[in-house]
Amino acid sequence: MLAAGAVAAALVVTVGVGAAWAGPWHDRAGTSTSSSTTSQQGASGHRSWHGWSHRQRADAGGPRKPVATPKPTATATPKPTATPKPTATPKPTATPKPTPTATPKPTATPKPPVTTPPVTTPPVTTPPVTVPPVTVPPVTNPAGWPSASTTGVPAGTVLKASGSITVTTPGAVIENLDVSGTVYIRASNVTIRNSKVTGRIDTGDANQYPGALIQRVEIIGPYNSAADGGFPAVGYTGFTCDGCNVHGWGKGFGLVQDVVIKNSWVHDLVYHGDPANGGSHNEAVISLGGSNFTLTGNRFDAGDAPNFSASLALYSQMEVIRDVLVDRNLFNGGGYCVYAGSTNGNTASNTRFTNNTFGTDVQKKCGVYGAAIAYTAGNGNAWTGNVWPDGTPVATPPRG
Repeated sequence: MLAAGAVAAALVVTVGVGAAWAGPWHDRAGTSTSSSTTSQQGASGHRSWHGWSHRQRADAGGPRKPVATPKPTATATPKPTATPKPTATPKPTATPKPTPTATPKPTATPKPPVTTPPVTTPPVTTPPVTVPPVTVPPVTNPAGWPSASTTGVPAGTVLKASGSITVTTPGAVIENLDVSGTVYIRASNVTIRNSKVTGRIDTGDANQYPGALIQRVEIIGPYNSAADGGFPAVGYTGFTCDGCNVHGWGKGFGLVQDVVIKNSWVHDLVYHGDPANGGSHNEAVISLGGSNFTLTGNRFDAGDAPNFSASLALYSQMEVIRDVLVDRNLFNGGGYCVYAGSTNGNTASNTRFTNNTFGTDVQKKCGVYGAAIAYTAGNGNAWTGNVWPDGTPVATPPRG
């Protein structure tokens, strides 16, 4: 057991320690729990110390008796040994978290060095341009060209006889007639079809009556004397002849303006007069000047009689020939098969000759003197794809 002085001393120390750490603990712990406990312990020690001093003062007060019987020495009841404060169970030391071992990053596989192959530019090779020759099958058999079976009155058509007629009703349709004489068209958009005319068809020469259609009609000329009079079988403006069969006249078609001839056949022209004294000039198609002509898919045979000028004669005589398309036709006969328009000191314009065949049925050169003349390059004119029957190109003709 500890002596009282030792206890007192222990208490003083305890109070001092409590006073010294009360504030700092509060500050450090952030609460007042530990500081309050220390203060209570200090107060308890102070109360024990106060009671012991009071008893000492009471024993010293008052008179002494004469015969002082000495009081037995008071045996000081020893204060119970202060139960030592239980040793605070130390907080279990936190098991330190194991520091995870960082998984080492896989070593990056080094990229292979980038090797740029040298740029090799292959040589540019331009293949040779081969232009295939224009091939047209030989025309030894003209069955593919217009003929008696594909032109004129269709087989089996029943015709009604008629004399000369003049059509004055716009849009009128004349058909299935056998006309002896002249058909005069004096209205717009007139149709004549599936008929035979032994004589002429006259559409006028001032383009007053446009839009005439002459379809599957046979036009036959007078064979006796000079009744021809220089007139063509069909002329002159604002008409289309489709599938026409023209023969027996000195001239087949006469053109002035706005004319289309297609899928037609002109043949067996008739010469009139005495060659020694000047006779007729014969042409399957003739124009002394004009514009807007289209000739496609026809067969023009001029024959080999004296003074047969041409299969197609475009003469810039009365006015300049211009705006003409001559495509996929067969020519035979004449002095030259074709006069191409640049005559009398004039130059044709926008006159195109394409894909035509120059036959040798009448003359080896197509005409007596050759295939064509009176052509001028440029000015919108063209000469392409024109061939002989064996497919050999026909050279661009001279102006002459």
